[in-house]
Amino acid sequence: MRRLRNYLEVRMKECFCGHVTVNCEGAPRLPNTCNVAITTPGLSNKIILENVKFIASKGAACHASNNNLPSAILLKSGVPYHLAQNSIRISIGIYTTRDDIEFILGELQRISNVYHLNHSISNGASKHGNGH
Repeated sequence: MRRLRNYLEVRMKECFCGHVTVNCEGAPRLPNTCNVAITTPGLSNKIILENVKFIASKGAACHASNNNLPSAILLKSGVPYHLAQNSIRISIGIYTTRDDIEFILGELQRISNVYHLNHSISNGASKHGNGH
């Protein structure tokens, strides 16, 4: 599973061109858990989790709260506040395949693209005084 988790993390970095931070990278971690912050400006873990077609969660395993506070576990692990606050956790299992990983990546990119398009349209309209 570690190889597949590492594959997911490498592919996320490739797909999001520097807008992904793998939390606790290089530290001993569970082999089936990927915890990342997607740092595309304005794209939050809330937007991602409300729109993906797979199951993921925010923060760390011990963070089940519905508030927008970052996981204390991530903070204690040295993850900066702004990254911990915007982190998502994706777990894989023994039946997870590379095709599943590519589906996850496609979903994350789809949401990022939709959000980026909507954000650009909103900003363009407000710059031109067309706020409706």
